[in-house]
Amino acid sequence: MEKTKKTLRIGIDGRVLQDPKPSGIPRYAFNIINEISKLDKKNQYVIFFNSFRNIKKDVPNFDGENIEKKFFNFPNKFLEWFWKIIPFPKIDKILGVDIFFSPHFINIPLSKKVKKIITIHDLSFLKNKRYFSFRKNIWHWQMNPKKFSRNSDKIIAVSENTKKDLINIYKIKEEKIKVIYNGFENRNDKIDLEKERFFLDYFNIKSKEYVLFLATLEPRKNIEGIIDSFAKIHRQNKNIKLLISGKKGWLFKNIFKKVKKYKLEDKIIFTDFLNEEEKNIIFKNAKIFIFPSFCEGFGIPLIEAKSYNIPIITSSTSSIPEIIKDGAILINPHNIYDIATSLDIINKNEKIKKILSLKMKKIKNNTWQESANKTLEYLIS
Repeated sequence: MEKTKKTLRIGIDGRVLQDPKPSGIPRYAFNIINEISKLDKKNQYVIFFNSFRNIKKDVPNFDGENIEKKFFNFPNKFLEWFWKIIPFPKIDKILGVDIFFSPHFINIPLSKKVKKIITIHDLSFLKNKRYFSFRKNIWHWQMNPKKFSRNSDKIIAVSENTKKDLINIYKIKEEKIKVIYNGFENRNDKIDLEKERFFLDYFNIKSKEYVLFLATLEPRKNIEGIIDSFAKIHRQNKNIKLLISGKKGWLFKNIFKKVKKYKLEDKIIFTDFLNEEEKNIIFKNAKIFIFPSFCEGFGIPLIEAKSYNIPIITSSTSSIPEIIKDGAILINPHNIYDIATSLDIINKNEKIKKILSLKMKKIKNNTWQESANKTLEYLIS
């Protein structure tokens, strides 16, 4: 008779989940962990959290019953510097786990015996340092993702583009890397109509009369380029507005200065961070989704917009063509006239919208459950 495999204890670094306003990587971590906990009824999951403040109310709840949360109360900045000098104590030993999964490269001391798996989302912080603040670049240096990647037993890359960068820049062996795309969930049928009307009225916008951008406000997202382009087309399209949604990241002050320069305060609207329900409302009602990012490891907002069948204008750089294929108008993000022309064409041409819609429907994207299932198989194999 075949022996039954033992129950595994799988540790997870949950520190990316401590942000009360989660963006790309925290959302990835939550969805993957949440779906794995529902899929896997046998193994146990222990999530490591650490903060000097009380964060228990801030971290998300998970649907699975096999998750244990472990909270520690040290200042994270001190701990990160301390661990760079003295990598002790070994967190896997404290948690008593067989496997340790890091959804992001945050420095953590682990013993040689524990099986280590890490997800690398992109290496844009190396390839495009100018898009990051001095503080962010110091943080990336301190985390030493190259060492973390080389010390891991397995690596998950969220795109073929990221895999290629890991091989070319970090010299990681190809067989050590598995590409698992991010997922998405279409919540179009879960929108409260009364809340939808209130939301649109609150921001003084009308359905299908605004261009939408959604992501953290930071230089690599090219928001200044969006504003420059919108200012050009707005002269001939007085009714259309621009909705910029996302929390403030870093080096964002010039974005607001540019709006004032063009005197478009009543036409360019900032919503700040939105919860999932609010995000679904703005996707559902957007006329165009614009995402001319300079570099992306994946670009979750693209497949979210695609799920709502919104015409998309996005970049022909990094991983973006791999993810969106021919389901969008691909532009040079450095060319303001390219972006503005594309905005003008989609805004006026219904035939282009129909062509893009047909192409979008042919693109198959993972659900979060499918992404989690592939991740689970990779973790325990």
